[in-house]
Amino acid sequence: MAAELWGELRQLVIVRRVDSPEPPLLAPTQAYFLRENLRLRLLSARLALHSRSQGAYQEDLRTAQQWLQKYFDQRARATQQAQAQLRQLQAATLGFEPPPSISDSLEAVRGFKSRRERSSG
Repeated sequence: MAAELWGELRQLVIVRRVDSPEPPLLAPTQAYFLRENLRLRLLSARLALHSRSQGAYQEDLRTAQQWLQKYFDQRARATQQAQAQLRQLQAATLGFEPPPSISDSLEAVRGFKSRRERSSG
């Protein structure tokens, strides 16, 4: 009887080594909100790109990549493709030219006026 009881107890408790943590299981409503938040984060990165804010752009991409690693199945092809695209976007160097200042514009107008006065005078 003791051996049978011990066998039953051993089946109830399983100890195993986990080298990589499993992604947390999310309820369907939480999974929906996770996807929506990921989508909003990517839209925020897009807006940061348009507003030439490279720091915010990189941070949004980094957060999106972390969420993909933490909450999505790494073996899924769609997840692998999304991560590859995010890595590619993060690696791209973005050269932002600062817009011309008002002083540069005024200098150009003054230069144009002075050339015009010399040619007509």
